[in-house]
Amino acid sequence: MTLTPEQQRSLDKRAVFETVLAEGVAAVHFDPRCSGVQVPAWLRDRPMLVLNFSHRYRLDDFTFDDEMASASLSFAGRLHRCRVPWLAVFAITDDARESGGAWPEDLPNEAKTAVEALEAQSQTAEVVDPRPAEAAEGPLRLVTGGGESAASSPPARGHLRRIK
Repeated sequence: MTLTPEQQRSLDKRAVFETVLAEGVAAVHFDPRCSGVQVPAWLRDRPMLVLNFSHRYRLDDFTFDDEMASASLSFAGRLHRCRVPWLAVFAITDDARESGGAWPEDLPNEAKTAVEALEAQSQTAEVVDPRPAEAAEGPLRLVTGGGESAASSPPARGHLRRIK
């Protein structure tokens, strides 16, 4: 039996999920508007959502298979049954966002637009630090495609102050 590209990606997503889950917490990044997704009503209209799954949470109904991951998760102190089909998932990471996998072809349109804008911006700008490595402390200079340069500005001062 030949798998469709979507079926193969679902199997790949499950494999990444299992690998990350074996290490601790699997953060599942997905589009909650996709068919078959079940999350609390106030989260359904968001273009992207991240739910954390872990055996450490000792969830009685935590399951996953070739089609989805599901569990009753806590939101604002109340349990809600959540179902996340792999077809809705575009990334799976560990809770520190250091390892996992991503499937750019499954990104929501809003995220694709943002990624394209960042890619276009990165093609016209590069970070340059002309100082030797031993002196390279402080802000870097940003050189834009037009050859102009601007020193990065110092962080803005907060509006809060300490009162003793």
